[in-house]
Amino acid sequence: MPSVVELFWERAAHDPDRCFLKHNASSVTYGGLCAEIGRLAGVFARQAPPRARMLIVANNSFDYIRVYFAALASRLVTVEVSPLESRKTLRAITAETAPWAVYTDVPDLAEDLGLPRIDVASWLSDTSAPLDVRASCAATKPTDLASIVYTSGTTGCSKGVMLSHENFLTVTHAIVEYLGIDARDRHLLTLPLFHTYGKSVLLTTAQVGGSICLFAEFAKIPLFLETLARERITIFSGVPFHINALLRRARLEQFDLTALKRVTVSGAPLHADSIAAFSARLPHVELFFMYGLTESCTRACFLPPRDAPRKRGSVGIPIRGVRVQVRDDEGRELPPSTPGDIFLAGPNIMQGYFNAPELTAQALHDGWLWTGDLGYLDAEGYLYITGRKKDILNCAGERISPREIEEVLESHPNVAEAAVIGVPDPLLGESICAVVVERQKADDATELRLWCGERLSYLKVPRSFRFIDHLPRTPSGKIRKFLLQEAPLWPEMPA
Repeated sequence: MPSVVELFWERAAHDPDRCFLKHNASSVTYGGLCAEIGRLAGVFARQAPPRARMLIVANNSFDYIRVYFAALASRLVTVEVSPLESRKTLRAITAETAPWAVYTDVPDLAEDLGLPRIDVASWLSDTSAPLDVRASCAATKPTDLASIVYTSGTTGCSKGVMLSHENFLTVTHAIVEYLGIDARDRHLLTLPLFHTYGKSVLLTTAQVGGSICLFAEFAKIPLFLETLARERITIFSGVPFHINALLRRARLEQFDLTALKRVTVSGAPLHADSIAAFSARLPHVELFFMYGLTESCTRACFLPPRDAPRKRGSVGIPIRGVRVQVRDDEGRELPPSTPGDIFLAGPNIMQGYFNAPELTAQALHDGWLWTGDLGYLDAEGYLYITGRKKDILNCAGERISPREIEEVLESHPNVAEAAVIGVPDPLLGESICAVVVERQKADDATELRLWCGERLSYLKVPRSFRFIDHLPRTPSGKIRKFLLQEAPLWPEMPA
């Protein structure tokens, strides 16, 4: 099975009438979607240059999934970015990747980027011959590039993570194995498909022949829980933000969640109190903790629920085919229980960063990925995360570059310097705090928040501001952010 599309194609051939996707009153079967993918892929193959890139900037929808599978079926490479990303970043990604066309639900974006817009409804009505998807899949090699997924970088620039068909297939097979899911499972998908975590839900469900219910309005928590109950959802995947929000804002006992069997959590640690509260309120649900990053195609380790009581705080053991090492600053492997840099190796590891050989060389070392995370392995091979070297924040499951926010702040006429840090937040995991040195003292958090709001996506706008006379620095001039994250000696000024 060399191609991601074959996961879906084989299941469609086996059980074409089974429901694959559902959203409100609409649904699509495996067989129906299979036919639509063939027609759409035929148009792509006739119009796009061979191995061209296709930009996808959209929210979850049936059309997103149609376009994604059709693009890979016609051997195109998807370039996937959040629709909340700033226009400045989207223009930079477009210039870097030179996509052939864009599928988007963002108004006026195609015109702004100067790209042809994919009109799914119109192109599905094309009467030309559909693509022979099986033949195209047979011609695909496992090492062929499937997608370029953009993620925040420590430099402030988004990085395009190059992932192959083999990367996705490796992780898909491993997740199906350790979760034990099958065709009877119904998955509620609220994670965005432009992230590899959301994509893993799509692909694992397709492999086993299960069904997916799309749900895009998690903020409406009673409606979310009503959907879980009505659709008899058996598995839900989220980040700590989702779990914390359910525990704090929902009356779980008012809904029939007896069908729910598994919940997976990744993206950041979940506090022990939240774990205990969740298990107390939903004792019949297995809670899987997982670890990975975009560069490892979303998954590297998982913690079996049976091990959670005795391995509290661990992110688990490697998935099949993946190796984990902890090394010191000289690259030497460390003994158990000794903290150091976490490295990963295996068929899930990215090919590199698109058009960024220097960044790729920093991250990949003789087949090993330097994650930028710090941690240790215990004597039984269970991994524990203790911190990170890379300057990346994790807010509500989104990886955010402080440097991008700092550059926006420092473009304000009254900001001399800025440092962005993460502060613990019981709901978001980390919230964004901007520490600012002003040219003329104003302490105007409202003005700076408006300035950021006009130039950054919503989650990247600082939730709080602190104003100081100077930033603490090392003798070489680097900002000592750990000092800023200690108990502040100055008042916090909410935005």
